[in-house]
Amino acid sequence: LVESGKLTAAGAAALEQLRPGTSCLHKSWGFGRVASWNLLLNQIVIDFKTKPKHPMQLGYAAENLTPIPPKHFLARKVNEPDAIKALLKSDPAAVVRNILEGFNGKATLGQISEVLIGDLFTEAEWKRWWTSAKKAMKASGYFLVPTKKSEPIALRTEPVSRAEELLAFFNQTRQSKEQAAALDQIIRFHHEFKDPKTQLQPIVQKIENTAAQNQKLHSPLTFELVLGRDDLLERVPGLATTRPDL
Repeated sequence: LVESGKLTAAGAAALEQLRPGTSCLHKSWGFGRVASWNLLLNQIVIDFKTKPKHPMQLGYAAENLTPIPPKHFLARKVNEPDAIKALLKSDPAAVVRNILEGFNGKATLGQISEVLIGDLFTEAEWKRWWTSAKKAMKASGYFLVPTKKSEPIALRTEPVSRAEELLAFFNQTRQSKEQAAALDQIIRFHHEFKDPKTQLQPIVQKIENTAAQNQKLHSPLTFELVLGRDDLLERVPGLATTRPDL
């Protein structure tokens, strides 16, 4: 075919990865499995969900189909349905990792849900499962889970402890209300800080500075911050106030 000019060398190389039985993606039709080749008719036949036994010209297929490996989640969902269903129950974080790997390490919540809803979950089942999956992901430390749903969830190369994540979140806050919300999480998981005096004393100081700055303009926020500070001081021995006047 290459010698006769019906297929370019690059197209032939791409076609080598699309042999019968392999999986692929098309921009419009999504996941597909290569059913067969018919080189005499210059065709490749693909089973798409909405287009079974769909024939394509070899050159078009080589240019428009992206081969995916057997361990890609979309391929496993079709080829290993029982194993995937078991994994959804036993290790939800591993499922999310597998999905993210197929998106080059990061994907939005919408992209993740689109892969699972319909084939594996109803909308209600998905919401329940995602609640438990988030807990497992945060516990593993390998996932960056943003507070905004529109931002992508990303895989980390190294695990980050929940304490480190909470400190980073607190230090990235720009508004006082965000700081108060971050403080609530620190209080909730205060037992996970290995060196609380070193890690949390700067937090106390920042909270008190913010509270002092908001005394006149935002007194309810000041009360919230000071009450949060007192809660943290009570739970973590060794921490001390830097603003006794508050």
